[in-house]
Amino acid sequence: MTKVFQYTMAFMLFLFASGTQSVAATQNLGHWYTYDVTDGLGSGKVSDIMLDQQGYLWFATLGGGVSRYDGEDWQSFTTIDGLAHNWVHTIFQDRKDNLWFGTSNGVSKFDGKTWTTFTTKDGLASNAILSIIQDQNDDLWFGTGSIFSVGGKGVSKFDGENWTTFTTKDGLVGNTVYAITQDKQNNLWFGTNNGVSKFDGKAWTTRTTKDGLADNTVYAVTQDKQNNLWFGTNNGISKFDGKAWTTFNTKDGLANNQVRSICQDRNDNLWFGTNGGGVSQFDGEKWTTLTTADGLTHNWVVAVFQDREGHLWFGSDGGGISRYSKTFRTFTAEDGLANDVIVSAFQDREGSLWFGSDGGGVSKFNGKEWHTFTTKDGLAGNKVRSITQDSKGTFWFGTEQGVSKFDGTNWQTFTTEDGLTQNHIYAIFFDHINRLWVGTGSFDISGKGVSRFDGTRWQTFTTKDGLANNTVFSIAQDRDNNLWFGTLNGISKYDGTNVHIYTTKDGLAHNQVRCIFQDRDGNLWFGTEQGVSLFDGKNFTNYTTKNGLVDNQVRSIFQDREGNLWFGTLGGGVTRFDGKVFQNMTLQDGLAGNGIYAILQDKTGSLWFGTLGGGVTRYTPPPPVHPPIFIDAIVAGRRYENTDELSVPSSVGLIAFEFHGISFKTRSNAMIYRYRLKGHQDNWEVTHNRRVEFQDLPTGDYIFEVQAIDRDLVYSKQTDTATLKVYYQPMSSSVQIAHLNIQDVFPSYYKTYSEFSIGTIEVSNDDPNPIEAKVSFFIPDFMNRPTEQTVTLSPQSKQTIPLRAIFNPDILNLKDNVSVQAEVALSCEVSSHTIAVKKLLNTNIYGRGTLMWDDLGRAAAFVTPEDPDVTRFARGLYDTYRRQIKTSASDGNIPTAMLIFEALNAHGIKYAQDSSTPYSQVRANHSVLDNIQYPSELLQSKLGDCDDCTVLYCSLLENLNISTAFIDYPEHILMMFDSGVTARHAFGFRMQENRYILRNGRFWIPIEVTKLGEGSFMDAWDLGLKICERLQPQGALKITDVRRAWGKYPYALPEITGEWEHPDPEALERFFQTDINAFQKLRNEYVQREYILPLIQNPKDHIRRIELVQTKIEAEDFNDAIITAVPLLETEYRAHAYFLMGCAYAAQKDIRSAVTYFEKALENDPENPDYANSLSILKKILAQETQ
Repeated sequence: MTKVFQYTMAFMLFLFASGTQSVAATQNLGHWYTYDVTDGLGSGKVSDIMLDQQGYLWFATLGGGVSRYDGEDWQSFTTIDGLAHNWVHTIFQDRKDNLWFGTSNGVSKFDGKTWTTFTTKDGLASNAILSIIQDQNDDLWFGTGSIFSVGGKGVSKFDGENWTTFTTKDGLVGNTVYAITQDKQNNLWFGTNNGVSKFDGKAWTTRTTKDGLADNTVYAVTQDKQNNLWFGTNNGISKFDGKAWTTFNTKDGLANNQVRSICQDRNDNLWFGTNGGGVSQFDGEKWTTLTTADGLTHNWVVAVFQDREGHLWFGSDGGGISRYSKTFRTFTAEDGLANDVIVSAFQDREGSLWFGSDGGGVSKFNGKEWHTFTTKDGLAGNKVRSITQDSKGTFWFGTEQGVSKFDGTNWQTFTTEDGLTQNHIYAIFFDHINRLWVGTGSFDISGKGVSRFDGTRWQTFTTKDGLANNTVFSIAQDRDNNLWFGTLNGISKYDGTNVHIYTTKDGLAHNQVRCIFQDRDGNLWFGTEQGVSLFDGKNFTNYTTKNGLVDNQVRSIFQDREGNLWFGTLGGGVTRFDGKVFQNMTLQDGLAGNGIYAILQDKTGSLWFGTLGGGVTRYTPPPPVHPPIFIDAIVAGRRYENTDELSVPSSVGLIAFEFHGISFKTRSNAMIYRYRLKGHQDNWEVTHNRRVEFQDLPTGDYIFEVQAIDRDLVYSKQTDTATLKVYYQPMSSSVQIAHLNIQDVFPSYYKTYSEFSIGTIEVSNDDPNPIEAKVSFFIPDFMNRPTEQTVTLSPQSKQTIPLRAIFNPDILNLKDNVSVQAEVALSCEVSSHTIAVKKLLNTNIYGRGTLMWDDLGRAAAFVTPEDPDVTRFARGLYDTYRRQIKTSASDGNIPTAMLIFEALNAHGIKYAQDSSTPYSQVRANHSVLDNIQYPSELLQSKLGDCDDCTVLYCSLLENLNISTAFIDYPEHILMMFDSGVTARHAFGFRMQENRYILRNGRFWIPIEVTKLGEGSFMDAWDLGLKICERLQPQGALKITDVRRAWGKYPYALPEITGEWEHPDPEALERFFQTDINAFQKLRNEYVQREYILPLIQNPKDHIRRIELVQTKIEAEDFNDAIITAVPLLETEYRAHAYFLMGCAYAAQKDIRSAVTYFEKALENDPENPDYANSLSILKKILAQETQ
């Protein structure tokens, strides 16, 4: 078979899986996260997964040793550390908490400190270990063999001193032992290359295909909670209840008959990892399969495991690990939602949920079905900002075209003609005597006050009546029946007679009040543009991002049954507050979007979040699992690990405690720690850091306590503690600072200085003995505390030590250069005395936009995808034009990048050359200073040089999760972005090879951003290609990936104030459509040149016709693909033509027709496994549809 045919079949199966995702009803059913070698995993081939007693996850890999993960950090152990071999097949923890690793060169035991390896020299039957278990007598059993061939030598038992081997001569059915399990009667079951063996401690019993086993090659064995035994074989799954055998295979719904792993989850579902078919779930009645189309990293699943928090982990054969959770489930327009921009939510008396959209009407969800109401049904307008229900059960909707009333059958609309003060409605509310209050206006349309409706007539209240402002965003009533109105310029409280106004002068966080909520304790909460304000009836208390709020622009507030408060924000996600700690959820956790305008809790306890552009996310809180907490070390002059008690002299100025918690649902850096040092502070403090420091503690006794708090605000069950004694010690003098060098400071890289040197100190030690010294660095006003490090000074020598700094984030707000004094201190103990030396040195701190061009990667620090202005610009455009840019998969990210580029043109962004051309001077073997505007600044100034424009464009694309890179060009900088199209989609891409750069199997598009203001996206693409063409032959194409550069130069967000308007929509649509037309023309010309004209000249070039069919399928021109394939039915490629036509029908979800054509393909080529497998999958889906 030719490469074309091999490629085609592999891709068509992938395309089919993607095209039928909604048919299989798996889309959005859960949240996926992938880990691979770039995260810290030893190898992408994962053979086993295990959770140890402390809570760490361990991953056995083939080639990378074994990797340990605590939810934050990865650590790998290899032969360098003492592991027997880097090919690790299985992991087991015994009852003494020793870890055992079965490798290709023996078994290794790890007690947490020391490694011990056992091989055939010690008594093992073979050095290739595939399985391990411990029996009721504490004896360890080791199954031997090879994953590539049948080459085992039986199973070895180890009682701690002696080894005993069992083989086929003793009664074992096969000598290659892939799996071992122990049932509840303490029998051992061995899955082998020749069937299953049971050992009761005395006698061996064998089960094979003759007894009912699906196949004699048994890769996995487990016992479920109902005492059934399950066997994963090379030809399906066998279930054994102790008497009868039942077999399941692809005919029943299994993804693939080669089953490598089995796991039963906490809900009693069984999960089966297969070779090439993904993973199958069986609930006892129904089968569900998850593949790469659903989010799985690879369809060859070798290991399946569920952790304590309920996540499922899938170890794959080459794709790393997938983590899967059903905690989050998203509903979109594809499921029946009105549209994906949700701005209001309401739960009615029957428990049905209502979601108001921005332009699509209102949708009702009864738990099973969705029903949408629009203006066609009687709704006044399709922008539904508010929903409520009166005492009679009638529904009321606030829209941009008035108020609608719906009794379940009939609709009635109220507008200005009926007495409403304005038709643009933002808030509606019924008071305690069933009067309707209507707030008018919006963020872009001035309101005309509040209208009140008593059922008969309308009455209007405005600023003339005491209202703070006529634009009213929110209305609420407190326990005392006072009405509160959140407006554009403060809060109005109305007691029925008098109006009282509260503003920032009274303590309110900001005068724009978007939402109001009264909690169970009677406190009022106000969501504003600068955080959330708590009002206890007398005083305001404000909470912002500095306190832990994810974003200061608060759009919704809700209190759940447990008493937690939830704050939805404009662009940061949602924050949960239990009265002590703020914890955040974002897109990374599983939310469909970070703009949250609506929150509610249904009858089952699930939380629902209406997002701006992502639809509605349902969050079902999992059962609480307390995160473990560990104190790793106490740092006092040096690092003391694994100790819970320490005494130090008073001469030690800085004492630090390092700790970590474990939670896999909590994203990196999101774990919260609550700590206190009793004897110094009795109040609990909160931090995200895993290290806290105390300076110059007085003599005395102290107890340090710390708790971990995970994403769901679950606290550690117990605190971890350490006792500290500080005793008095006199001081004396000896070691000196010989030389000091401090670099100038660039605020945009303030995070970098904690990892890379900010300067050096040369220390001289005249003592004849080595001395342990502590060096600290400090710049007052810009650092919260000194950074410290401990070094050992060689006797009678000079030593140069790099200095590091942890700056306060406020340094990023510095606009102008300042001169400061840096303090460097040296201390050490000599003959029971402490030497302390301090020196001061002047240095410069530049303004935040300044950088030194000595490394192209430095520009990455200015690429800020999480900047609120970047989010507002990029997400606003994407949400508005998402239907126009949602084209075929082979278009990838190009239409989106095109839209963003033309939006910058329409916004008025223009390139202006920097007359000093500082970047070009980098090549003069010296570094020079330059200045880059942050994206928010350029959106306001609209005039920037090449690096300004590059940084802005990269930020906008990265915000939309499009990878970008810098291209280094003499006297210039340009960029490229990941088209999102891989080499496997080459046919559908329909592009000449010189139109892109192929990197790691993906197509990248070079863009010359200096065309902004004078040219189109296509012009910028053309110029970018010309520059790259000049560089490539010279080998001078130097590319710096932005995301990789962030590792050294992480971005941070300065506080940039100022306003800007969105791009001119008419100009944007005109520019965008011109680009789309040019792009399509380019691709059509390619197809004409590469396929159509050659086929006209030679109609018998069947391979080229097959490629043309593939091109049309990948481009989603399915009908043309079918027509183009028809002539192949009269050729030797008839079977493949039927197969391609079936794929085209399947991609259109015409499953019945697809089955017909796949059957014809199989009739013409009965031995083709791809045709047979595809047909099997289709028939299962068709059966599900007809049920």
